[in-house]
Amino acid sequence: MIVPVIFFDTYFGKTFQIASAVIQIFSGGGFLCWQTDNGRQNDAVQYGVLVGLRLGNFSISETLGGYSGWESNSKKYGHLAHDCPMSLKTKLSYAISNWEIGAMLQHGLSDYPYTQLRIGISYSIDILNRE
Repeated sequence: MIVPVIFFDTYFGKTFQIASAVIQIFSGGGFLCWQTDNGRQNDAVQYGVLVGLRLGNFSISETLGGYSGWESNSKKYGHLAHDCPMSLKTKLSYAISNWEIGAMLQHGLSDYPYTQLRIGISYSIDILNRE
């Protein structure tokens, strides 16, 4: 089943450098609109906050985010709508050259009854960097 979705979001942040540590703080929000399985449309406000710390090749970040839709307030669905999911994500990573090894733990706080652990390795290719 294909579900049409429209969204936009905007985030603002600030990066601070204290000695060899880089601290990042971001917050933002947006709008999310999708068609539900019963042919109706659901709209939601998105939100998120991120705090990150980088020391040399090591980085850690904490993110709190989610959205709040209108179906959770409806008389028909109410608490069964599961329409206000929120999650907390902790990400640890270590970078070596263009390689990054990392792990992320995502824990659902409300209307998101899942906990995930992701472990991975990635390689970045910067095709826009012209030296």
